[in-house]
Amino acid sequence: MKNLNSNELIDFAREITTASLSDFKATTDDPIVKKYLETISSITDELEQALANIHSNEITLKTLEADRVRDRALSVFRRLMQTYEMSEENSPEAIAYEALNELWMDKYDPLPFMSLNVETQGIDELVFDLSSSKYSDYVKTLKLEDVLLSIKNANESFKQMVGEHHQTDKLKPNYDARELKKELFETIEQYGAYVNNLSELPDHKDMQRLSKILADTQQRIEKQTQIPLTNSSETNKTQNSKDIA
Repeated sequence: MKNLNSNELIDFAREITTASLSDFKATTDDPIVKKYLETISSITDELEQALANIHSNEITLKTLEADRVRDRALSVFRRLMQTYEMSEENSPEAIAYEALNELWMDKYDPLPFMSLNVETQGIDELVFDLSSSKYSDYVKTLKLEDVLLSIKNANESFKQMVGEHHQTDKLKPNYDARELKKELFETIEQYGAYVNNLSELPDHKDMQRLSKILADTQQRIEKQTQIPLTNSSETNKTQNSKDIA
């Protein structure tokens, strides 16, 4: 689900809610399922409204585009780094990749999904870490200096733009949308995990049906969007599992 943009996530949330409600017994007999669906619907409506506010605001649109530039730079860095994943064992590239990947996964992997201010601070920390004596040689080994500079410049441009408008509340919908997207993602994920956990119990036929409905819905959305909603490790854990986000 992390691969979905906000509008795609909204569509997915509505599909999940509609599909779940098609099993009247499962969604009415279990108060937790009912609460999850109510919460998902509520957050979806709020996110949709926040996005509408964003698109009606020129300042916020410019800020959102500046944030996308940061996110793209982070994505490029990650993808270029991953090209060294299969380097020959104990080679300088393999050692550098292992060190940088460990740092990334431990601290920075969720950055593009954080609120804007948290992402800004996180990128500052990322640049600081990668420029330190501990990691700078690894960055050079993998030839990532230019993309690291692009991350730094994109973040500085974002900070400058936000700083120019810090006296206004016009940026608030943008922050709201980021927080709401994160909240919606986590709620759908938790809902899927709850249903799938209960479906593994032999006396929960309703949850087994509902779990299959969610899995079928997810597969249908993946075919429509050509976007995988789970990564390979999650799929290996359970075919019907979370990332239902």
